[in-house]
Amino acid sequence: MDSISCMSCGLKTMHEWDVYVELSDSLEGVFDILFIVSPKHNELGLVKIKVLSENFKYPVFIDDKNIFSKINPCIPSEEQFHVFLLDKDNRIILVGNPLKSNKIHNLLIKSMK
Repeated sequence: MDSISCMSCGLKTMHEWDVYVELSDSLEGVFDILFIVSPKHNELGLVKIKVLSENFKYPVFIDDKNIFSKINPCIPSEEQFHVFLLDKDNRIILVGNPLKSNKIHNLLIKSMK
């Protein structure tokens, strides 16, 4: 989630990833889930409170200086390109949100085998 997207909307939907967290747990280290949240300065307090109060089962990094975007300028601004699967060498092997696309979901599951 970046400073352009609706931060409170994005935080409300993070629990939708629980099914993938459970999949990650069941596959014991085949893949991990990591969230990077880059809030606007005026949303930083809200984000911290929400992340702490929700007890998410996965790591959430709060990038309040937008460093991730700065060191990865190749990532497009369109939200559909903000979810990706990396291989063991940190190369992108799949781009897209499996919560929004059955095709991406199926590709993700296939890549786990």
